[in-house]
Amino acid sequence: RPVVPTAAPPPARTFIEAERLELTQGELVAATRAYAALTATTRERAGQAAAWTRLARVYKKLGTSQAALDAYERLAMFGDLIVDGLPAELIARVGRASVFESTGDTRNVRAEAQRLQADLKSGVLPLTRAQHAYYAAEASRWLGTSIVFDADAMARTEAAERMWTRRDAVAPRGHQVVVVPSGAALVSWNVQGDGRGT
Repeated sequence: RPVVPTAAPPPARTFIEAERLELTQGELVAATRAYAALTATTRERAGQAAAWTRLARVYKKLGTSQAALDAYERLAMFGDLIVDGLPAELIARVGRASVFESTGDTRNVRAEAQRLQADLKSGVLPLTRAQHAYYAAEASRWLGTSIVFDADAMARTEAAERMWTRRDAVAPRGHQVVVVPSGAALVSWNVQGDGRGT
């Protein structure tokens, strides 16, 4: 889907101190305290989701698997809100899978990978083609399978991307057969009053 639900990202200064502790000084325990405080005090949803993302990452670095999984669960509640360029739910799912992988929990890695693969196939995640390809490869790696791309889905994706880039030059609503390198697809659109397309 070319339309990516987003919220204004939190100001960069929000995470300066916590990221300094984590990334520059390597003080991971202090960084967890700083990020945990931000999950509770940040008012904007985007800031809260970004804080949970960072908190989960640091817990994973510390090897505190259950705390990382709990933080990823909280992050997943933000659904398709974009955090650092990706849907929060995707970050959470991939994060959980990587925690399970690091602990040798192959059953849960496979379960997360199967859900990820199903989401990627259904098109519910707002991703670019490159993001989709990367996460499809990760899911396949976790499942021990080869990547199989649906040619019709690729044609629909390419056609939607092409129409999205031309959105200012087309009528507010309509449909059109679009021929792309991977095939052809019928694209229908309806621009809403707020300028978002469907």
